[in-house]
Amino acid sequence: MIITQNKCLLEYNTFRLNVFSSEFAEYETVDELREVLRSSHSKKWYLLSGGSNTLFSSDYDGLILHPISKNISVEREDSAFAWVRADAGVNWDNFVDFTINNNFYGSENLSIIPGLVGASPVQNIGAYGVEAKDIIDSVEVYVLDTDEVVTMSAEECHFGYRDSIFKHELSGQVIVLNVLYRLSKSFKPILKYGNLSSELGEEGSFSAKELRDKIIEIRNSKLPDYTKIGNGGSFFKNPIVSVEIAEKLKETYPDITTYADGKGVKIPAGWLIDKAGWKGYRDGDAGVYEHQALVLVNHGEAKPKDIIMLANSIIGDVKEKFGILISPEINIL
Repeated sequence: MIITQNKCLLEYNTFRLNVFSSEFAEYETVDELREVLRSSHSKKWYLLSGGSNTLFSSDYDGLILHPISKNISVEREDSAFAWVRADAGVNWDNFVDFTINNNFYGSENLSIIPGLVGASPVQNIGAYGVEAKDIIDSVEVYVLDTDEVVTMSAEECHFGYRDSIFKHELSGQVIVLNVLYRLSKSFKPILKYGNLSSELGEEGSFSAKELRDKIIEIRNSKLPDYTKIGNGGSFFKNPIVSVEIAEKLKETYPDITTYADGKGVKIPAGWLIDKAGWKGYRDGDAGVYEHQALVLVNHGEAKPKDIIMLANSIIGDVKEKFGILISPEINIL
């Protein structure tokens, strides 16, 4: 395997930041991964998937690993479900498209989320009331300390809101190789988030493909194309607050939309940021997207520190105005 020195990562991060890594290597198989790790001179490494959920704070002094394996296969089926395995290097939306074209359902609400399959269990990606954990059966990982390939059940992944064991106890200890998903053969749409229900009508009046197309339309209307304007997608997590705090907020702002969560009430971070007056804000080339306050953007020549300073200013202002602490969803290196 070839390890590239002093690699420019401009094409590998959707914020389009002109940063470099000391070493960079792509791999397709676990044996290639082993060879890269053995050959590297770096003391640390980072797995860069699609680059859509990573903000580099500076050049990376270490090894960047990038999976390029792209196999998708139907492992088994029964009358109700199909188990589909996808390699870490598969484009996430290509996976969603594959499942719907094969009449396997459950991933349609996750349409057009940028990135690769390998990031789906790490981040527990989610959108429109569905999370990756809802369809993940197991995750196959490479364990660095033991040089073994291990299969982890969904339960062992300790999934939470945009969270998993891979961001905590197993951070830096394992590398996701592929993911096995369990998908339904019956289409049961989930329409509780946003305006999906009013846009599509009652269950039974539309197909999974139509639901996917509508979600793509909505997301494209709100989120910028990173090939035209650098961004990392949703920058902040939606905070979860107590019922009491949510009710008090509703008294002041009757127009706010909230969502019940097992641990409390979920408040849209984009709404908080918008109400605080940040939507469309720009300081140099760092800014907040004009159509979606949840998205921070690079208008061209922003530096990592510019994006980070903007994020910190927003966090402080939202805390001051609403008493609610928002935190980044994106990984900051």
